[in-house]
Amino acid sequence: MTNFRSRILDNPPYPGLRATWLVVCTTIALSYLVPSLVTTLISNPQTVWPLWPGCAILVAGLLLVRTGLWPIIICASFVGFAIADLQAGVALRSVVRFIPGNTVEVLISAIGLRYCFDGVPRLNSVKALAKYSLFAVILGPLAGAFFSASGIARDYWMGWKVVLLSEALAFLTVTPALLSWVSEGRILMRKSRALHIEGTVLIVGLILVSSIVFNLPENTRSPALFYTLVPFLLWSALRFGALGVSTSLMAVTSLSIQMFLIFASVPFMVLATLSEEHEQAAQGVRESEERFRLVANRAPVMIWMAGADRLCTYVNQPWLEFTGRSLETQLGNGWTEVVHKEDFEHCVETHSRAFDHRQSYAMEYRARRHDGQYRWILDTGVPRFNLDGSFAGFIGSCLDITERKLAEDALATVGRRLIEAHEEERTWIARELHDDIGQKIALVAVELERQDPKARRRE
Repeated sequence: MTNFRSRILDNPPYPGLRATWLVVCTTIALSYLVPSLVTTLISNPQTVWPLWPGCAILVAGLLLVRTGLWPIIICASFVGFAIADLQAGVALRSVVRFIPGNTVEVLISAIGLRYCFDGVPRLNSVKALAKYSLFAVILGPLAGAFFSASGIARDYWMGWKVVLLSEALAFLTVTPALLSWVSEGRILMRKSRALHIEGTVLIVGLILVSSIVFNLPENTRSPALFYTLVPFLLWSALRFGALGVSTSLMAVTSLSIQMFLIFASVPFMVLATLSEEHEQAAQGVRESEERFRLVANRAPVMIWMAGADRLCTYVNQPWLEFTGRSLETQLGNGWTEVVHKEDFEHCVETHSRAFDHRQSYAMEYRARRHDGQYRWILDTGVPRFNLDGSFAGFIGSCLDITERKLAEDALATVGRRLIEAHEEERTWIARELHDDIGQKIALVAVELERQDPKARRRE
């Protein structure tokens, strides 16, 4: 319960006093002006109800301000609704019956959306669209229709159907359009002039085609004409996302019939949501790739990537600086052109064996530097896989180990020389020992031989 209250009472995305009161005044004004405008433009009373924008506008305003201001906005907006209805010729009895239904509908929609979304609802994913539809398109209008149906027609269920469809249609078109313009309008205004012209052409073309299709006499209007709107709605969904679709549907609403727009708006809203979700995923991938390239180009080692087809797809800036060649010449099998001919076969075999077994590897080979000198390279690679587990290729790094190889060779040379010196020393010592002791033994023998005759003479 505490979590529910905290989510509902959290500050909205417009905490500033000026912005808050601007939203309050605009919502109250639109609650009267838009229904009055609809009544003025549409002469046939039966066409007033295909879309009732009042509650949809009110809920959009409530989602932009603190909950403490909700009673003020709701009461003032209901007064605007009542005045507009009375001016349109709606009986006072019916206006009174609308108040409970509008209250229930607005509260269910506003509280549900405030709980499900942090800030302004953005219909940029299927999950977000599902949560929005649950409260604003289904539960809110469904509950409100039970209270307001008796004020529409003598037949209760006929009135219930009219209220349900008209309110659902408003929440499918008006509310998403208003919220999209609030959250994304500034971003759209900063887009290129060409995109602005494209959007203007889209809306103008959609209005012209809609006016022709929906104003033709019913006996001459073919159902196939409704499909002329599909290219425009596809255009708006794929190029402008939820903002484009909701704005386009609002443009069509004043000229359309109810059931057509109900069934047309849902799939195109889903399409717009999927398009935005795909665009966000693509944008995330692009940002991830950009971060990877930024880090890779600043890394102190040479980095490369290869696809599942064993062809090189990327090398970083240190590798290009090492070889002195362009990126295009390194892709595919171009990187092998700098490998020393004596190491080429070993390099290619190791690379191919690693791809066959999809195992990490490390190998050393000589590669030609930009100055023509061959340098020893330590090349390590590891396999990489997609999210579904499929093999995506290899990523690896190369490190210039020439200095280490030279140090190892120098150390090996020193060791070999020490061993040789040690052997020479042993040989010299052995020779010295052999010669010196042998000479002394010979002298002793000679001396003994000299002393031996004298001893025999004494005897």
